[in-house]
Amino acid sequence: ARLHPIRASVSPPRAQNSVKAASSERDYDDTDAITTDALPPVPTASTAACLPYPVISRPDATSRVLCIYTGGTLGMVKNGEGGSWSAPGPKNKRGGLSGLINSMPEFQDDSMPDIDMVEFDPLLDSSNVGPSEWCELATLVGEYYFDYDGFVIIHGTDTISYTASALSFMLEGLGKAVVLTGSIIPMCEPFNDARRNLIASIMFASQLELSEVAVFFNDRLLRGNRAVKVDSHSLAAIDSPNFPPLATAGAGGISTPNRHLWRAPPICRLRVHTNLE
Repeated sequence: ARLHPIRASVSPPRAQNSVKAASSERDYDDTDAITTDALPPVPTASTAACLPYPVISRPDATSRVLCIYTGGTLGMVKNGEGGSWSAPGPKNKRGGLSGLINSMPEFQDDSMPDIDMVEFDPLLDSSNVGPSEWCELATLVGEYYFDYDGFVIIHGTDTISYTASALSFMLEGLGKAVVLTGSIIPMCEPFNDARRNLIASIMFASQLELSEVAVFFNDRLLRGNRAVKVDSHSLAAIDSPNFPPLATAGAGGISTPNRHLWRAPPICRLRVHTNLE
């Protein structure tokens, strides 16, 4: 049985003028080096016809979070070719990430929210995420704004800071948390940072006090338009050198010494801006 009712169609490929930069996402990809002699078309995804499907559902849950899975390292799977990893494709049925989430005991705890998921089709390397995908993400948040207490966007690390910054301006009057996260090591690896990043992001997204776009990575919750990728090989790949973290997660749980820096709840209704010209 299919795990999700995705009916999205792929829009025509965009022109690509330069070679994509090497990244931590590519460390797990089985794609050969790309040369300028034969550049493949850049995939794009449309989520206009996608419907959320339940991943974690309990009758006594007090909050509800929508996860939007765009692609990236966090949800990569083994492709069976020399132990390398790649995004789910024809040989790897979609829905693998939602299955992993459903099997995690952390999400069965009474304090955790219900979780629904929307998947991009196809899943994208973050180097292929740009303005059209930002509009898709902003539109999804606007469309389901009153159905969920918060949103988590699972994203590749190369352009996660660009997406977070753009969404922070596109979602005017945001009164809920939109938390972007990713990982350096895929969820299916025995040792990984994906598990912690995803759990913490969903916890923050279910908090009604957070009213802005943020990035959670390693142990820090960062303001979305202040986050930047600083290292392709460290688990602390995303940081905010010029602005303190909004919160941290450590042995003592979640700490919010900079709670005073959190944005105040909006005084207007949400306005989604998709005209980027």
